Amino acid sequence: GGKGSGHSVIEPGPGGFSLIEDFVSSSPAVHQHNIMWWDKSAQRFKAIGCDDLGEGCSGEDLGGQWEGNEVVWHFTFEKDGKTVPAKIIWVEKDSRSFAATMYVADASGTLKRDWTFLHIRVK
Repeated sequence: GGKGSGHSVIEPGPGGFSLIEDFVSSSPAVHQHNIMWWDKSAQRFKAIGCDDLGEGCSGEDLGGQWEGNEVVWHFTFEKDGKTVPAKIIWVEKDSRSFAATMYVADASGTLKRDWTFLHIRVK
């Protein structure tokens, strides 16, 4: 484990039909821009994300859905030439904050916690 800090700004997109997130972190050092929206026909959230880690933009397999009181995003990413399963879980902490926790599969395929960010509303 390590410790880092960062901030994100999440705002409604044009027309209020999407969310736009701009995220900056010190560990890992990354700038990320995400667009998220609800796909009514698929009954799940979809997203496109772009970052400066050299991965560019992705979103083909990025989707989130309600599982109880959590939003769970399932996706894969490339690491060391292999496709790795992962998920991010959003959990509301109170009316002003939520936690986002990422789980990444290890060599055996077991999902293990990689990081957690606490998002706190400041406005």
